[in-house]
Amino acid sequence: VASFLLGLVLERAFGIPAIRQIYTLSFVFMTAGLSLVLFAVLYAVTDIWKFRRGTGWLLLYGSCSLVTWELSVFFIKPVLVIGERLAGGMPFLLGTDRYQPAIVGFWYAVVITVLLVIWYNAKLNASAEKGGR
Repeated sequence: VASFLLGLVLERAFGIPAIRQIYTLSFVFMTAGLSLVLFAVLYAVTDIWKFRRGTGWLLLYGSCSLVTWELSVFFIKPVLVIGERLAGGMPFLLGTDRYQPAIVGFWYAVVITVLLVIWYNAKLNASAEKGGR
């Protein structure tokens, strides 16, 4: 929380804008603070209160983080094209293209998750076959 507040002070009081493209100090402190708060909430919910329903995707991304990074870096162009195709009719349905980047980002995450699930299941099947011999 302190990191987020420091970023807010840097932005408001000292005029250092939170700009992602050049990673200003205010942006770094604000995103670090929000990330740590989100991590603390997820930790409390899943590990302290033992609420595990609906958290399978967190375990999937956590156990395959390197593959997730590789998919998002090396396959960004084809995955974005798929995301744009899946979200192509949304401006017509919504009446505006204002939300198009967020919708494409959502479909980007869905495609990465589907690819990750396919890879993870193949990995599990390969280890089951290897252990079954």
